Amino acid sequence: MIHFIILFAGMVLLVKGADHLIENASVLAGRLKVSKTLIALTIVAMGTSLPEMTVNVIASLEKKHDIVLGNIIGSNIANLLLILGVSGVISQIKFDAKTVRSELPVSLFAVLVLFIAANDGFLFGSAANIISRPEGLILLLFFAAFLIYSFKTAAAAENETPASGVKGRSTFSLAAIIALSMAALLGGGKLTVDAAVAIARNFGMSEKLIALTIISIGTSLPELVTSGMAAYKKQYEIATGNITGSNIFNIFLILGVSSSIDEVKYNSAFNADIAVLAIASLYVMAALLVGKRHSFGRLKSIPLLAGFITYLAFL
Repeated sequence: MIHFIILFAGMVLLVKGADHLIENASVLAGRLKVSKTLIALTIVAMGTSLPEMTVNVIASLEKKHDIVLGNIIGSNIANLLLILGVSGVISQIKFDAKTVRSELPVSLFAVLVLFIAANDGFLFGSAANIISRPEGLILLLFFAAFLIYSFKTAAAAENETPASGVKGRSTFSLAAIIALSMAALLGGGKLTVDAAVAIARNFGMSEKLIALTIISIGTSLPELVTSGMAAYKKQYEIATGNITGSNIFNIFLILGVSSSIDEVKYNSAFNADIAVLAIASLYVMAALLVGKRHSFGRLKSIPLLAGFITYLAFL
């Protein structure tokens, strides 16, 4: 019974944290005269990726390499198939033209970099498939380049009327509330994952299945709640920027940090999951160019959710 109470408390923290994060991040973008897409790609995406970072740093220190890779790959698959799918069902999402032209190709490029870095034996005849420390540093350099590019090409924000509850707040207050909202997302995500794992163990699920499903989906809960609520509030730039930014952060930043801490031994069985991630990325990019351009509605979202259910069924 206690685990169900903790699960409920974690979900409350997730919902309230996401609500305040969206509201205040949107106003902060206008206050700083930058686009909401940039705020979503950087601050919001970094905040919602904190659970993945926490899990992976601990897993790297404990040399649990399957968790390091399963969490990143599984979270990115969940971001595209589950989170974008749910968000598109809630409301027809409009992608910023720059996101379609630049950030989505970068996220696909990140998948290619991951495949090359992980498959040393298959591609280059090395003795083992390892993501080494030097490769981790290269991933971090790609992340730095992405950040620099994002800030240099950021468009100015449109003039917007702040929500009545936040228009009188100072920039410092907005930043502080955003930080507290991220803390609520991190705490809510941890409570939810821990409780779900405990409940799953009571039902006899294996450690491997828990890692591939509950941990990867659980650490994506902040992205799910944030993007879902952003779609409901028609804050499309935050919904799409959060998903795209998180996928780039997970590979370039989080895997970069993880493999810099300790080289990551790669299980080639993950190649099938990378293929799913690549196909999902290509589908999203193609779907945005057909029908109603740069938009994602129910018709385009349902195949994502069907794909996610199929993927889980084959794990």
